Amino acid sequence: TGSLKGNVGNLPGAPPHLKHMPLASSDLACLVSVDHPLPAGTRLSLDDYLALTHVSPSPPRDVSISPIDGMLLRLGVERRVAVTVPDYSIIPGLLPGTDYAFTVGLRYAEHVIQSRAVKLLYLPEELSTMPFYLLWHERSQSSRYHRWLRELIRQLVRRHDVLAVVSGLPAGPP
Repeated sequence: TGSLKGNVGNLPGAPPHLKHMPLASSDLACLVSVDHPLPAGTRLSLDDYLALTHVSPSPPRDVSISPIDGMLLRLGVERRVAVTVPDYSIIPGLLPGTDYAFTVGLRYAEHVIQSRAVKLLYLPEELSTMPFYLLWHERSQSSRYHRWLRELIRQLVRRHDVLAVVSGLPAGPP
């Protein structure tokens, strides 16, 4: 039967050896410590965003795997990443009491701010949404099992709004 390997990713671009299709998109936000001088809910300009000191789960020099740095590269700018950590989930715990910023999906940010140790800032319009892709290897392209799995994933994402842009929530300040 073979392997049903595939991946959901948000790479800046699909690697040339992989097939891909758009899956969904996610609004992005920035988390900072509650002590950060910017008020919660501030809409950042691109310059404001670039002036922040960032924490990232991806090395800043490897824009092939960092969706945020890939988007910035397309804009001809780069951010200052001071700390890189291997585990995405520990980053919110690093923010309190620092001036670090963490760019993350809006849904995750809304969950994390419930701890009241961090607050949410809205990203500049140029960085407000991140696409997600379904990726698979060419050898799986014709597999009926893999086609079934790809379609099942697409249906689940659509039906349960798993990765999609949040609707019905305020879009942030103008």
